[in-house]
Amino acid sequence: MAEKIKSIPGVDNSMEYLEYTKSYIVSDDPENASFPIYTDGSISTDSISGKEFLIQNFTIENENGVYYQATYSAQFDEYLLNVITNYENENQKTEIATFLNTLKWLE
Repeated sequence: MAEKIKSIPGVDNSMEYLEYTKSYIVSDDPENASFPIYTDGSISTDSISGKEFLIQNFTIENENGVYYQATYSAQFDEYLLNVITNYENENQKTEIATFLNTLKWLE
């Protein structure tokens, strides 16, 4: 998904975007939240085919169990490119990362 930065109030870069989205989906009180419950929201960096992305990781609990979400975000000029992945285990996470690294960027 790509979004024009100017269309998001108070957001000027990828880090601010991830903090903005986290503020809407992570519960302040997971014990009393309704499903799905998002926790964590930690941010790290990695690359997709040589381009640096910030990655925000969530643990998501719903009535069917627990799974994980990683949102990759990078700024390209006045746009943010966001890639959202969901997985249930480390093998799936590795498969997704391998696939993402097959992407080719046009200069």
